[in-house]
Amino acid sequence: MEPMIGTSWKRIAWQIKRSFVQAKRANSFSRRVRHIAKICKGKPYVVLKCRPVGFYSMYFQALLAYQTCKRNHQKLISAFDIGPYYDQLRGEASWWSYYFEDNAHIISHKKVDALAKEEYVSIDKSKAQEAFALVGTTISRKRAHRLSAEILMKPEICLRIKQYSETFFENKFVIGIHYRGTDKVVRESVRVEYDLVLRILQRFTDENIPFYLFIATDEEQFLHVVKEIYGEGTLCLDVKRSSTDAPIHMKADGVSAYDLGLEALMDATLLSRCDFLLRCDSNLSQASLYFNPKLDFINISTLTRMYHDLKESVNEADLTSISRRIVRAYRRKKF
Repeated sequence: MEPMIGTSWKRIAWQIKRSFVQAKRANSFSRRVRHIAKICKGKPYVVLKCRPVGFYSMYFQALLAYQTCKRNHQKLISAFDIGPYYDQLRGEASWWSYYFEDNAHIISHKKVDALAKEEYVSIDKSKAQEAFALVGTTISRKRAHRLSAEILMKPEICLRIKQYSETFFENKFVIGIHYRGTDKVVRESVRVEYDLVLRILQRFTDENIPFYLFIATDEEQFLHVVKEIYGEGTLCLDVKRSSTDAPIHMKADGVSAYDLGLEALMDATLLSRCDFLLRCDSNLSQASLYFNPKLDFINISTLTRMYHDLKESVNEADLTSISRRIVRAYRRKKF
């Protein structure tokens, strides 16, 4: 269950009802995953096919399939040879290998054509793949962290992340903000107003604690608004962002397929190294919570949805509660 803001009976009831609906949906997908896992047993290889979806939807799909293969003593082949992150010019069998190392249970270099038909079973139906991806977002943060820690990023990517965090995060209190707009707003989640984020930050500013912001967003306008207020205290990667309502996380003019995935991987990892996280509904910042299971956070999409459903508005008590959470994170930090 996500951290709550406020403890009125109305809010508690809303949260319990929401959690029940989410659990019911997750359970139906879990049953499908268990059924697929039984079918996969007895084969030395499980082939996981790719879907034309976002980076972390595929990551969670692979994470759960990896867990299943570990339990069954199988090898998972990530046959990610389509989608927005695959570049035919690289000559590699799977885009997974652009970013991650193979290990004892997940491999990307092996081509399915080289296997005999009786050696493998393929997870290639869209409903099965979707089930793996969704259940992958519901496993506990501790377990997800252990699994993620076994899937190592390429050394050159680790080095870039290390250099950035050492240069910009060291000896600083950094609040990470993942503001997701464009396609999330249209299809999957509620619109989070800039004003809510800015009021949370203003309330924390009143505490007179020095801080920096690391912004991961697909919206150029949001970054511009935050920079106008916080100036040099605003950190971000130099990546392409949308200046319209059009999503660019799966296709952006002038950005290679490899760089699209790299930007997502670096953003999520750097958010996980912040000291507190303000996040919207998104697989990307969900991955950040998996990379760092101790990271405290507030889901501002959930907060916005609660205000909408209960016909409430942002109030000072909520802002104070969030600010106190961030202050506690500051006091826990060892400089």
